[in-house]
Amino acid sequence: MTPAEIQRRICKDSSELLNIIADLETKLRRARRSLLIERVDRRPGQPVGPVEVLPLPQYGYRERAVKEALAIWQKGVAEPPGQNWDYIDTFIRGDRGLHWTWEEPYERDGQFAWCGAFAAFVFGGEGLLHEIRHNHMASCYRLQGWAEDHGRLVKPSGIKRGDIAVVGPADAPDYGNHITICTGRTNAALMTVEGNAVGKAPNGRWEGVITKCRPFESSDDDEYRVMYGVRFLAEDFGLEEG
Repeated sequence: MTPAEIQRRICKDSSELLNIIADLETKLRRARRSLLIERVDRRPGQPVGPVEVLPLPQYGYRERAVKEALAIWQKGVAEPPGQNWDYIDTFIRGDRGLHWTWEEPYERDGQFAWCGAFAAFVFGGEGLLHEIRHNHMASCYRLQGWAEDHGRLVKPSGIKRGDIAVVGPADAPDYGNHITICTGRTNAALMTVEGNAVGKAPNGRWEGVITKCRPFESSDDDEYRVMYGVRFLAEDFGLEEG
């Protein structure tokens, strides 16, 4: 084997090894998320059946929430020890987010599954009631149960900018695996901004607050696809419809 052939073989083997490592990292990250979510779930999940698409509220808080979420993304929030990582603790323990003050200060990657905490912080800035954020937004279990009980579920086809979009892989439970905020849509996918995920950062790619494209369908069983949405109404912000 010539030196050139040896070099090509080394490059090929290195590339294959890197792909294997990336796949294992993804599986480990998802396993870690599942373990963390089990810690914050307090009720059994319920199947998400067909629901009516709710009318859009006549207020601008949903649009303002999207702009706030994208502003946080633009500022840059990455897992410790990355950029602005201390924001994550505010999402979890601050009174605008989950307000779970009994949790230890967030100081290391993987300490808490904070996708719901990020959404709680964003909508908390628009006045989403503390009871909803504190009791129902820490996990998909909690959020799906509350949304079903209160008529807030939205089918994937009806999800719009400013709604919560819950996603998960093909083998996810009916309540999903991950909470995101919809920023737009195409016929095939939702654009999202989300926390505690790997994706596009303002200057590259990292794990933290990211933007992503979440498909409605996928041939890859491991790819997270849209499962259902949650739409907050005026009363959830202490307002009256009118």
